[in-house]
Amino acid sequence: MNYKHIRIIFAILIATTTLVNAQKMSLEECIKSGLENSKSLSISYTNIARNEGLNNEVSAAKLPQVKLFASYSRLSDVPNSEVKLPMLPNPIVLQEPILNSYNLRLNVTQPVFTGNRISSQEKGIENQTKVLNADYEILKSEEAIKIISAYYSLSAAMEQLKLVKENITMMQKRLTDVNDFLQNGLATRNDVLKVEVQISNLISKRIDAEIAINSAKAQLNTVMGRDINTPLEIDEFTFHPLETAGEFESMRGMAKTKRGEFNSLALKQEVLEENLNVARSGYLPDLFVSSNLYYSNPTQRIFPQKDEFRATWDVSLNLQWNVLDWGSTAAKVEQVNQSIKGLQTSKKQVEDAIDNEVYQNFILLNGAKEKLLNLEKTLEQAEENYRVTLENYKAQMATASDLLDADTLLFTAKVNLQLAKINLVMSDYKLKKSTGRPLF
Repeated sequence: MNYKHIRIIFAILIATTTLVNAQKMSLEECIKSGLENSKSLSISYTNIARNEGLNNEVSAAKLPQVKLFASYSRLSDVPNSEVKLPMLPNPIVLQEPILNSYNLRLNVTQPVFTGNRISSQEKGIENQTKVLNADYEILKSEEAIKIISAYYSLSAAMEQLKLVKENITMMQKRLTDVNDFLQNGLATRNDVLKVEVQISNLISKRIDAEIAINSAKAQLNTVMGRDINTPLEIDEFTFHPLETAGEFESMRGMAKTKRGEFNSLALKQEVLEENLNVARSGYLPDLFVSSNLYYSNPTQRIFPQKDEFRATWDVSLNLQWNVLDWGSTAAKVEQVNQSIKGLQTSKKQVEDAIDNEVYQNFILLNGAKEKLLNLEKTLEQAEENYRVTLENYKAQMATASDLLDADTLLFTAKVNLQLAKINLVMSDYKLKKSTGRPLF
């Protein structure tokens, strides 16, 4: 195998890889890929997992805590503990010094009552996890609408390029016809120049459309979490009639029941209520049961002490009550109460913002529908105008300028109609998002 063959094989492999990577993607596939690659969603999911770990940590506080302590001490040498009696010539040794001390202690502590602090913390973290899950779904919707918007921006650029190319093809054929007329004395050189100028303008529009396509592909790749230069093709745009949106009040009511923000706010309210219980637990005592198992050498409780290991134990009931904390607990309670009041204000702000969002998207959708109907009529008029002008031109009753004007009107009407269809679909997605309906 020579060098030329190797180059051919590599070229085929590269072309095949590019073809596979540039396979057409539907809107659903783009959304799926974008959500899977979303860095924002990945961070949000990490926060959920971290909060679940925190919940396990708090739950563990309800269970007995078992701790093992061990120590070794070397003591300095001291005289024997002795007692001298008058009737005895030698003192009585009560305790010989033990210079090595070994202590093992196994402690088990079980909280009995903590003013509902632990249970409230547990419920609060559970609700906080629900808040994070609700926010995760909100973020998914926001990421999806970004992908949808970028997808239809690319569709709009592709449709415009498609119509420009069609018009260029038609104008090139027109140029051939005008040249034929020129040879037969039925057209002037100026007519030919006008067609050539029109073709040049269309070529400029084609270049602009190609630039717009490359820019839209880069944007779509970015919101999908892919490299900006990744080959990308999407399905050709097809328009389907939309269902009636309904009345604004029904849309607003739907948003209040389906928007994740309201669910998140309700859960945050529950979190703060549990935090309030945690703060109030500072007014109440803590009660613990504690037990220790000792295995020591020497054992302090046995006299005289001996250089041997002995096991002993104890059980105790412990009460801890912060009787005077100089208003610390009251300050914590007040902080949570203020947070609850602030949440109510935030809820009102969210309601106002969502109402406005629903209203804006509602009127934009209705406006897009009316505009589409008007542009459909405009296209019919432009087509009829083009047909009549073309017949008059062939009959030498209209000039080349008249026909070029008719071409321009028809081209503009086609482009505007396609863009209006894409804008209508995009407006429908925005209204769905603002009312909390699923986007995918």
